[in-house]
Amino acid sequence: METYDITTVRASTPMYLMARAIKSLGIKMVLSGEGADELFGGYLYFHKTPDSKEFHEETVRKLDKLHQYDCLRANKSLAAWELKEGCLFWIKNLLKRL
Repeated sequence: METYDITTVRASTPMYLMARAIKSLGIKMVLSGEGADELFGGYLYFHKTPDSKEFHEETVRKLDKLHQYDCLRANKSLAAWELKEGCLFWIKNLLKRL
């Protein structure tokens, strides 16, 4: 993963191992839940935001940075085993409706 960041390593290791197992089954593409927690406020600290404005601002902040961290980590972990990833929560029609 080219990083020593503990959160990235902790999240990418099981994904890498899972990708290896999936590839051994002959599967070429997986559907991912990347972005769901950021989009719908699924992390515990989202529940502590004082109002809907701050909740929205934090959600937007997390989504703006998602491609720099979580999506990159997922792509590298899966690409190591030549798997394609489909992110269900990045479908344009879904994002437009929210």
